Amino acid sequence: IALRTAREGTLRGNELHSPFVIGVGHMRQGHALTLLNTPDAYDQARQQFEKAVEISQTLEVSRLRVEACWGLCRVYGYLGDLSQALRAAEEGYHLATQAGDGWMGSLVCKAMGASYILAGQFELAEEWLSRAAAGMEAFSDPFARSVARLWLCLGWLRQKKTILLAAT
Repeated sequence: IALRTAREGTLRGNELHSPFVIGVGHMRQGHALTLLNTPDAYDQARQQFEKAVEISQTLEVSRLRVEACWGLCRVYGYLGDLSQALRAAEEGYHLATQAGDGWMGSLVCKAMGASYILAGQFELAEEWLSRAAAGMEAFSDPFARSVARLWLCLGWLRQKKTILLAAT
């Protein structure tokens, strides 16, 4: 349903000749595609996020670009391409900070931290996830803070740091 609705949104943007709505539609398609369990879903998601980035550059709408960078960070990072994930995360975090959107910046941090957990780079993961959890605490988002903490716990579990798990 999410993918169909996102595609409908993109079509609606085309009908309205609204680059912003088209960009949001591509971004929403990217998010929906990351939820699918098909071999090429992440590649398709990456393409949608890249289209959203292209459109955001012509509009100079940083919020659109930040969210697309967040999506790219997840796609690259969860597939193990940490250099591309880090590039997207740094760009997204920088833009979010410039725009005063600390909440979205914290989502970017969470995605990069999760990517490092999946890659077994726990020290880097803890830096990003701690920043994400603190940001979500500051923005009163207990769910997103809990997700960041769960990723930290997964890292501690994989490192057999049971003392840290017991203290959480």
